[in-house]
Amino acid sequence: MLLALSFAALRSIDPCTSPTAPARAYLIRLFKKEPIHMETSQPETLRILAVDDDENTLELYKRILCAEGPRGIEFHWKEIEAKLFPSGVLPRPASRLEVVLCQQGGYAVEAVKEAVANKQPFAVAFIDVHLPPGPDGIWTAEQVRACDPFLEIVIVTGLADVDPIEISHRVPPIGKLLYFRKPFHTQEVQQFSLALSAKWYAERHLRIIQENLEALIEKRTVELSRLNQQLKEEIAERTLAKAALDRVNEKLRWEHKERELLSQRIINLLESDRHRIAMELHDHIGQILTTMKMDLEIVESNLKAGDEELRHRVRAAKEKASQAIADVKNIAYG
Repeated sequence: MLLALSFAALRSIDPCTSPTAPARAYLIRLFKKEPIHMETSQPETLRILAVDDDENTLELYKRILCAEGPRGIEFHWKEIEAKLFPSGVLPRPASRLEVVLCQQGGYAVEAVKEAVANKQPFAVAFIDVHLPPGPDGIWTAEQVRACDPFLEIVIVTGLADVDPIEISHRVPPIGKLLYFRKPFHTQEVQQFSLALSAKWYAERHLRIIQENLEALIEKRTVELSRLNQQLKEEIAERTLAKAALDRVNEKLRWEHKERELLSQRIINLLESDRHRIAMELHDHIGQILTTMKMDLEIVESNLKAGDEELRHRVRAAKEKASQAIADVKNIAYG
């Protein structure tokens, strides 16, 4: 345990004339206890603040919170831990206990400010209502709450002139504010300290988890937004590609239809030419062949009886002329 400052030295300090002095100068005594649990590789200090104008009460806080023996703070923490958390849910909240004692509210406020600035916040603050000659404990609690919204505050008083309802209105939220009266018992202070420390640590652990989850959600949201934008761009590209493909297909269908029409026109033209040529063959060549056949018949009828060879040739020519007429007719009419 370390002696930070004597009571006599502290009584010579005026918080109103030294508002910017380091908070360590306002501490009455700083008591440290050896590690309670050594399971974590990086020990974390559990810090408790006690504010009371009476030196004897501060000494009592010291003896209670830094008690040794089987009924000390370590034993009670194991009991509280077993009741509040299943095995393995949370790491144990502190590897050592640090108790900071202040006689005046101004000193306590500066201590809390420094603790928050150094990222070593207090878990629990015991604040007496009457803190002469300076501001009272309610004002102190209000200022402390403004500095650290996560601090568990216990209002302590030996008088009956304080309304807990009024205190809860001035020092919200009500879930982080407790009240008990003097004279208090050792078990009460120990139980309050450990139960509220466990609650403070659990909430802090949950806030870290929530912050990590929010960061992860934000990261995933950014990634999903990027993927969504990429998907929209791909959909737009595919839409344009599909429109271009539809235009190409429409053009191909139109060209195919044009080719079919052109092919039909060519077929019709060829058929027309064939028919015209066939009719010309039938009309012109058919008439010539018919005239030749008729001439051969005249020649045959004028042959003499003894001219058989010539008659045979004329008949053969007539047959060929008849065959040619038949072929021309077949060509003309299919």
